[in-house]
Amino acid sequence: MISVNLASYGNVGVVEIAGELDSTSVSALSQVIEEALEAEMRTLVVDLSGIRLLDIDGLRGLNAGLKRVRRAGGDMRLAEPSDPALESLQASKLDEIFTIFESPQAAIASL
Repeated sequence: MISVNLASYGNVGVVEIAGELDSTSVSALSQVIEEALEAEMRTLVVDLSGIRLLDIDGLRGLNAGLKRVRRAGGDMRLAEPSDPALESLQASKLDEIFTIFESPQAAIASL
């Protein structure tokens, strides 16, 4: 089970994810990213503090989201990854591709 919510802070979208980001739930992330882009949010911060599981399909979904946002002329940053999320990001080397911040507020302040 997953919960994916989108909040806007000016032209920055904050995507809050809680639960398990895997093959059964990654489409919810893709849908929220599309909604953000349609709402003209070109910078997204993905809050991973509520992630309990981030598997290969979830990692692919994050990477696909980053590519989609960049094609639209924007950027996507990760914030406050939980221990399971950080372990998955490090094991896959995606921590070298994404800019990761200690909190959503820090990610927003960096813009």
